[in-house]
Amino acid sequence: MSNAHQSAETFLKVSEQFQLGCLTTESFHPKTIGLSETAKLNPLEAIKQFQSVDEEMLTKLVDYSSSIEKLSNDVQDFLKNSRGRIFLCGCGATGRLSLTLEFIVKSVEPDIGKRIISLIAGGDAALVSSIEKFEDYPEYAHKQLEDQNFSSDDFLIAITEGGETPWVIGACEHALNISEYSPYFLYCNQDFELENIERSRKILQETKVKKLCLHHCPQALSGSTRLQASTIQMACVGFSLLPSDIRLAERLRYFKDWYLNLDLKRLSPFIIEEALSYQKNRFVHYHPDEALAISVFTDTTERSPTFNLTPFENQKEKVSQASRCYVILNSSADSDQAWLSLLGREFRALEWKGEHEVIKRAGVERVRTFDFGQSGLKKRLQYLNSRAIDPFYIKFSGDVLMFEFKRHQTFFEMPKVDKFLVSHLILKMILNLHSTLLMGRLNRYESNIMTWVKPSNNKLIDRAVRYAGQILKQDGYVIEYKDLVKECFQIMNKGLSSNESIVLKLVQSFKLQ
Repeated sequence: MSNAHQSAETFLKVSEQFQLGCLTTESFHPKTIGLSETAKLNPLEAIKQFQSVDEEMLTKLVDYSSSIEKLSNDVQDFLKNSRGRIFLCGCGATGRLSLTLEFIVKSVEPDIGKRIISLIAGGDAALVSSIEKFEDYPEYAHKQLEDQNFSSDDFLIAITEGGETPWVIGACEHALNISEYSPYFLYCNQDFELENIERSRKILQETKVKKLCLHHCPQALSGSTRLQASTIQMACVGFSLLPSDIRLAERLRYFKDWYLNLDLKRLSPFIIEEALSYQKNRFVHYHPDEALAISVFTDTTERSPTFNLTPFENQKEKVSQASRCYVILNSSADSDQAWLSLLGREFRALEWKGEHEVIKRAGVERVRTFDFGQSGLKKRLQYLNSRAIDPFYIKFSGDVLMFEFKRHQTFFEMPKVDKFLVSHLILKMILNLHSTLLMGRLNRYESNIMTWVKPSNNKLIDRAVRYAGQILKQDGYVIEYKDLVKECFQIMNKGLSSNESIVLKLVQSFKLQ
């Protein structure tokens, strides 16, 4: 069901289960108040603010080492003593981290990698293009697992940033009914925060579910769980999947110390210059070395729903507005090669017949028409002025991560321990910081409030409504939740362009009344 066909009344009937303002992952971090203005006036200080939140998260990651070690032991015992597969299931950012982890394990430990199956809600198409509202349907998780012949021999790790995503909970419930092995359920909010959400309470009370709470702190940008929440979960699962003779606590501490010792001030000119490119109506093409391409791809594609930007365009669909940034895999000739290089395997699309309209966007043929190879670049240049394109190179030697953009070049040394996993984690964190601050310079959020969120599912509708209410309250307006919802749907049903903020339009609507 697309939001254009959902009514305010329909949403309000279920809204109690999607009002998430009490959750840590949805709240506002005091260290990043005013982040958007700081990013414009003093990027070096903004980098420091953002990194201080990363430090909080990494400190908690190390604190959780004994809990993570239990997951690691269960994973390694399963790999040694069973014949089944390990399924990593997530939605949105946690789905993308699942795909990234499968790629990493296949690259580092091919024998283990053959037994890793990553599933993102909506299939691999959701890596590049949001499948609206898919995450609201737990039964779709059942069907995706059935498509991969999930059996009693298989082991599921269900990953949800908040602990309330219906699709991820549905995956965990399916595993409970099918598998001999207790599934893991990873989440970042405390149990008492989730007790009023029926679906969360139900799964947390299941005695066979192995819970792993990674509660840490609010996100640097409110509600943007693509940041610290998905990083702590990616690290937790990644270190658990890869065997090592080094104690887990030492591996986690090494990762934390290495990241915090990086000189991230070097990112300042890249943040300033990429923002300038967009302000001058230019386009940025990211050219990553393919060993790290999926982490670059993840950050760039996640900018669309977070900041209501034009998503990566499909090469076979009419282009009314091209994505301002894009990813090109230089050594891939065409779409099929690019997808294989990006994922390290054939893509997993959904070929469901006679299903809901959202499924039409997840099939094989549509996935293949997203082209990030050289043929895709050629097509893109046909409708762009090539003189208005700025290439951004991200190179990886195995020991050094190097950025080149316009006249700027910098590098970051990568660690020796868990090199490939940690290199992906560090690149993710660097790009999360980079993209968040450059979007602050472009006015795509206010202070640390995600004002340009795209309300494509029930959770994000609630987020838009709450954030509008928060801004209105600060300005002396107290508006009832139901009235905000009704106005939000009126605005959405009229249509919202990528140059409009749903939150700010909501605020303006009530201020003009």
